[in-house]
Amino acid sequence: MQMLRLLFVLALSIPTLAVAQDFGSIQPHIKFNVAANKQANVIYPLPLPKHAQYINQVFQILDSTTKQSLGNKTKKWNVLLQHQTVIPNAYVRMAPKLSEFYLTPDMDNLQSGTLPWLQLLATHEYRHIQQFSNFNNGFTKLFTAILGEQGQLLANGITVPNYFFEGDAVFQETITTNQGRGQLPSFFAPLKALEQGNVKLNWQQLRNGSFRYNVPSHYPTGYQLVAYGYQNFGTDFWRNVTNDATRFKGLFYAYNNAIKRHAKMSYQQFRNNALAEVSNSITAADKQNAYQYIAVSKPKVYTNYLYPQISNAGLVYLKTAYNQRPAFYIKQNNEEKKIGYKYFSNDNYLNVKNNKVVYTCYDKNSRYTNTNYSNIVIVDINTSKQEKITAVGKYFHPSLNEDVSKIAVINMLENGTCKLEILNIDGSVTQSITAASNEVYTYPIFVNSMQIATIKRKVDGSNQLVSINLKDNKETALTLPTFKAMGQPNLQGDTILFVLANNNSEQIAAHIISMQKTYLLTNNVNSYYYPSFNNQNLQFAKLTAKGELLSAIPIKDLLWQEINNSDWQSTAVSYYKNAIAKKENLKLPQPNYNFVDTFKNEKYHKSNHLFKFHSYQPYFDLNTIGISFMSDNILSTLSSQIFINRNINESSTEVGFNANYGGRFPILTLGTTFNFNRTVNLSLPRFNTARLYTGVNVPLSYYKGRFFRTARMSTLFNTEHLYYRGIGKNIFNNRSFQYLSYGLSLSNQVQTAVQHINPRWAQAISINFRDAIKIVSTKKIVINSRLYFPGLAKNHSLVVSTSLQKRDTTTDYFSNTFNFARGYTALNTRSMAKLGFDYHFPIAYPDFGFGNIAFLQRIRANAFFDINKSKARVGGVLQNIIYKSVGAEVYFDGQIWNSFPLNIGVRYTKLLDRDLQNPLRKSQFEIILPLDIIPN
Repeated sequence: MQMLRLLFVLALSIPTLAVAQDFGSIQPHIKFNVAANKQANVIYPLPLPKHAQYINQVFQILDSTTKQSLGNKTKKWNVLLQHQTVIPNAYVRMAPKLSEFYLTPDMDNLQSGTLPWLQLLATHEYRHIQQFSNFNNGFTKLFTAILGEQGQLLANGITVPNYFFEGDAVFQETITTNQGRGQLPSFFAPLKALEQGNVKLNWQQLRNGSFRYNVPSHYPTGYQLVAYGYQNFGTDFWRNVTNDATRFKGLFYAYNNAIKRHAKMSYQQFRNNALAEVSNSITAADKQNAYQYIAVSKPKVYTNYLYPQISNAGLVYLKTAYNQRPAFYIKQNNEEKKIGYKYFSNDNYLNVKNNKVVYTCYDKNSRYTNTNYSNIVIVDINTSKQEKITAVGKYFHPSLNEDVSKIAVINMLENGTCKLEILNIDGSVTQSITAASNEVYTYPIFVNSMQIATIKRKVDGSNQLVSINLKDNKETALTLPTFKAMGQPNLQGDTILFVLANNNSEQIAAHIISMQKTYLLTNNVNSYYYPSFNNQNLQFAKLTAKGELLSAIPIKDLLWQEINNSDWQSTAVSYYKNAIAKKENLKLPQPNYNFVDTFKNEKYHKSNHLFKFHSYQPYFDLNTIGISFMSDNILSTLSSQIFINRNINESSTEVGFNANYGGRFPILTLGTTFNFNRTVNLSLPRFNTARLYTGVNVPLSYYKGRFFRTARMSTLFNTEHLYYRGIGKNIFNNRSFQYLSYGLSLSNQVQTAVQHINPRWAQAISINFRDAIKIVSTKKIVINSRLYFPGLAKNHSLVVSTSLQKRDTTTDYFSNTFNFARGYTALNTRSMAKLGFDYHFPIAYPDFGFGNIAFLQRIRANAFFDINKSKARVGGVLQNIIYKSVGAEVYFDGQIWNSFPLNIGVRYTKLLDRDLQNPLRKSQFEIILPLDIIPN
């Protein structure tokens, strides 16, 4: 049964993007309309009707032009637009059918490109809708019939790898637009860096990632395989492969066997050929060999030196590593000094002037998670003091003027309008310049006190370097528009240095303002970032297998090759050109929104489809069989479940319903269960029970600088009634039992790095108080806490845990939530206390897998000591019972089926005292399974 449940979780995790809808995450005051056509119901907040209409237009065009490459089916989807979040993302899921678009664009031109954000989302996400619409075939239909929409998810997760879902969607965005991520060098840069560093990854490393290397995600890996298939085997190839796979044709490894069948080669040969086009283009060293590393020392773990810039005191940069948190550093005379840790942030961009650093941090509404912010922070290099100068903004790419009195910054409004704003150092706005409709400014920098240079994204997806005069807001083009992404400009005297996506790489270019000419300075094979001049050198960060490392090239060795018109017009990436050239004649509308409203628009009532049952989940164990019917509404404000269980041993039946409503400030819970024909002993009379419970809880969370803090307060009322049947009615009285439960949990944790097992600093406490108010008067309070401290090394962690229980001496009617000393049979007495010490540390990072079934990324250990004190009567005498234990745990962290994280441990416990309930036990071995394998 656990394996079946694990398959459910796996299926839910495979075909979606990295995020999923948060329950009760939308503020209640937001009103929605819906724009509907054959392909979708686009549910949008009232300020954004033309966004919805544009999405419908794109969906309509793609439905008639690209779905044939996967099949001919179209399922209507619900698409929800979120306009109050600064997280640039989107996803498509089933159970229920829903897609969410987060409308604030990714402001990193080099990583996500310069296409209009809505166009990128619509082309990518609709491919997922086309996939799900056409992947319910053959044997998959049986899964759907038995399990509902989760059944298709399960079958698709078993038969179609996650890299195909995302690679195919990236391919669609690339062939139907003027750019797409398949035309961005950054998309392939991590793989090229590993190749250049002579790090040879095997297939399972590529699929599962690593704690040692910056392994590319399944997006670029999938894109290469998908593009190779289209390029060499035609537009029907993937339709045939996925059709066979989702029908389970060939049963085991159906997808691999389908590729072998239709490509006439083994799956291994197919993927090797697909990955070769990029890897074969890489030489052991850059074409430009003159660079040298200037970092303080070559790192032993993956480390990035981001946005290095000269201040009055030295070279300032943001340093991140797999074993340490993001922090600002200054390099002086080849010595490195930490300025301070960076606050939580979605963006690594920073700007340095004199002795100040400016960047943006991430904030959120404490209750509604889809309302979040990007605010401006200023760091004093001399004192390390950090000050947040805005509160609820959506600010990006702030930069300082020379005297540190002004900040130029991008402000993205909720209605999609982009503004370039000039702020005083206290955060007050002095000037605001609105970009043309559907255009976006990025990376503004001061050229002088009255002129700003910025990279503008145009409505057709191109970008260009422009200057803006602050006297009259007049805009002047400094370069021609191009679909080659540009980013990270840096003013050096009369020259604006910037990064240009060019010739399969990200290279460094320079625009000389006085000459009105632009030059290519480097012809590197893989990516250079964050350029600046320093004395006689061009300084930058070079992407390597060990990270983005500080490097330099003598100015005399630079190319200084003028960029002509044809250079601007060419594409940045030449990989899989034959596949990309097979573009169908797709005329996607540009998002100017100046079109006739042709789709049905009406008010979307929040009560619409509150109950939307989408899946059925069976339940089996040794004693019980049952089924649950699951419902979730589109706005994720009501989640409910109806279930029926049959207890085979008792011959009794349980029917129940529960629901959570998150549309208001507190989350409301309501549930009821009915049990028929129960008995506690076959010789005793049978009885029925009816239970009703209701409660409220308030989940709060927020960011405070380097810390993330949560608080949850809850209360639950439970009443249960027992009714005797048959002869039992004449012997026993019917009974009722009520209790109240109160809960409070608090946590505070610092940021973590990739290799950290636990946060280096964190505190967590939970308090649960339960009070029976009928039949008996009994009370119980349980307090559990954990304190996290740094260990002896960066990836080590010391955890001190405590537990306390106090209850009445009467019978305990409540479940036992006390964390008892490991190895002993748990007691449940009126007074208990426990103190535990755990020391966690890594052992190895093997990156080893077998059979494409399991992959081991890390082996780690934990040495522990527990001491437990309980007060109980033994032989009629009240005594203190002391239990002490020591032991060790070894955990194996990795992936199962190349998609689902799995952590399994082995524990050995040595008992230092006599176990009163199991006197012969001296030690114990246990297998530790992750608690989150089985969903609630």
